[in-house]
Amino acid sequence: MASPVPFLTVGLIGALVMFAGDMLLYFTPGAYDMGGTLRPYAQIMRDLPEGRVRLRGLLGPVAAFLYVMSFVGLPMLATGEFPWLMWAVAALLAFAS
Repeated sequence: MASPVPFLTVGLIGALVMFAGDMLLYFTPGAYDMGGTLRPYAQIMRDLPEGRVRLRGLLGPVAAFLYVMSFVGLPMLATGEFPWLMWAVAALLAFAS
């Protein structure tokens, strides 16, 4: 049976791509008074350059695909009486992504 390590490594790369995308979308060097409302978030999103938003829109599906590819490694780790159950869990995780 194949090793699950390459699949799990792909998932880690997917997590890093998602983190990079989140930083593109949500990071701002400015200091905002949050005041318990969502208005500062709306202001930050409104002021983002279009290129950053588009790049984030491209990175999200790529990261999700890499996540789903990593779920193939989970059934490879399954041992015991019900190995089919890990395939079901991997499928449910893929739908949750």
